[in-house]
Amino acid sequence: GTSDMQPPTEQPILPPSACVLLKHMFDPVQEANAFVDLNDMKEDILDECSRFGNLVHIHVDTTDPEGCVYLKFGKRDEALKAITSLNKRYFSGREISAEYFPEVIYHKKFPVDNIQ
Repeated sequence: GTSDMQPPTEQPILPPSACVLLKHMFDPVQEANAFVDLNDMKEDILDECSRFGNLVHIHVDTTDPEGCVYLKFGKRDEALKAITSLNKRYFSGREISAEYFPEVIYHKKFPVDNIQ
C-alpha cells in the first residue's frame, strides 16, 4: 500500500498549541554579567512576535541555561506562524529554536490568572 509512504514534512513533532518555546534567545551567564534589562528584552520580543498575531503572554526565563522564552498566542495558527518564521533564525548572533509548547504544561507553569 502507498498509504505508509509518508513524504517527509517540516512540521514540528509536538501537537499544535497556541504556546511556543523559544530556546537560545540569550545566554544567561552573559546576561547576568551584563545586567541586561529584562523589560528591554521583552519589548524586543514583543515587537518581533506581535506581527504573527495576538501575543497574550510572555515569560523570559533568566534562570534557564538554554535561554528560554515562553510565548502564548491567541490562536494556534499564530503560534505556527511564529515557529515557522523564528525557528533556525539568528537572534543576537545565536541560532534560536522555536517549537510548540503544550498548553497544559504552560498553564501549570504560568497560572492562567497571570496570563493577560
